[in-house]
Amino acid sequence: MTSKILYQQFFAGIRWNAIETIIFSLIFLTHQFFLFKTLGGALYGLVGTLFASLYLVVKVANFGLDKSLGTLFSDLSKDKNLFRSVITKQLRIQLAIFFVLSIIIFSIKLIDASIFKILSSVEYTMLAILLAILVVEGVKKTVRMLLQLAFLNKQAAFVELGVTTFYFIVVWGLYLLGYSLLLVTIFVPFLVFSVLSTACMMRYLHVWYQTLPEGRNHEKAHKTPKTYFLKNRFFNTFNDLGSRIFTGNFLVVIAAYKFGMEYAAFIKLATSLFDTVSIVIYKTFGWTSYALFAHMKSEQLDHKKKAFSRAAQMMVQVLYGLLLFTCINYQKIATLKKVGNTEILTLCVLYAIGYLISIYEQFYVTQDSAGYLLIFNSLSLFLCGAVVYFGSTISNFPLKN
Repeated sequence: MTSKILYQQFFAGIRWNAIETIIFSLIFLTHQFFLFKTLGGALYGLVGTLFASLYLVVKVANFGLDKSLGTLFSDLSKDKNLFRSVITKQLRIQLAIFFVLSIIIFSIKLIDASIFKILSSVEYTMLAILLAILVVEGVKKTVRMLLQLAFLNKQAAFVELGVTTFYFIVVWGLYLLGYSLLLVTIFVPFLVFSVLSTACMMRYLHVWYQTLPEGRNHEKAHKTPKTYFLKNRFFNTFNDLGSRIFTGNFLVVIAAYKFGMEYAAFIKLATSLFDTVSIVIYKTFGWTSYALFAHMKSEQLDHKKKAFSRAAQMMVQVLYGLLLFTCINYQKIATLKKVGNTEILTLCVLYAIGYLISIYEQFYVTQDSAGYLLIFNSLSLFLCGAVVYFGSTISNFPLKN
């Protein structure tokens, strides 16, 4: 693939990812708002906690697979046999992981559901539906990442938006027809459309796979089945675990266990609003940059520098726009959130730094440097914990007048 074609696919990927995430976010926020108004605090909190728990487990149980795919994709896309061998093996491993997790969760429900409060809130039939969603979404996550790496962003966007739209229509159509909004009417349609979307994405991936050349395993790729892939998954697992602590899903689950479902309902609605911008930016630029860097892995250093520069410049331009919007509307934001200008500026700077660092993270991961990234993330978590600890200590320190 020439650099010109690669950059054309990169910019097209950004365009389609932006279209998908923006429209998806609008549908998602509308859906969450109506659920909150219709279900009430306790039931909405339960629904939000179940979804948050599902996606938290899906992401943690991925064990760094999706991020590790970028380190190999340049080789995999040049050899049909190698692609089939590696991807089939990894998907089988993932299926085994999710089936084992499902058995463990179901067994806990049978033995003592009080171990996890949320298990006592659902019946066995509903738990089976939720575990089926867990398995399907786990597979879908990896297939979706492969489509991103292959720059099949348009196909992925059509599937995701089509499924999301029909799910929204079915759930609220049933409600308008007189059916009550219960766990069954929310999660059963979700399972059905999750299976359909996964099947469609796998079909698109298979069509792309058929276009790969019939080659023999490259000499460099002989190390992929065991040590090479295992090492990358190990580093990426712990890198991803650190980032999970700061996600909305984690906060919703913690809120449900500590303060109850009604409090979790407000946390779910709030994080849905606040995470929208982050999701749009990360999926639009993070995923697409990750795919670009993956294809550039075997290129010369000058080409890698150029690719990184382009991705970083586009991220900076977006951040300029967000900062300009914040500067123009900071008084309204301060009034709405009851915070001062200093807090707003601090949050903007922290978010901007986080978005820029994400570009570096994508580059490090695809260039077999996830180990260095783990050291950096561990240091960041240590410093964050130290600040929180000493900050709370200082705030409780008695001061003399």
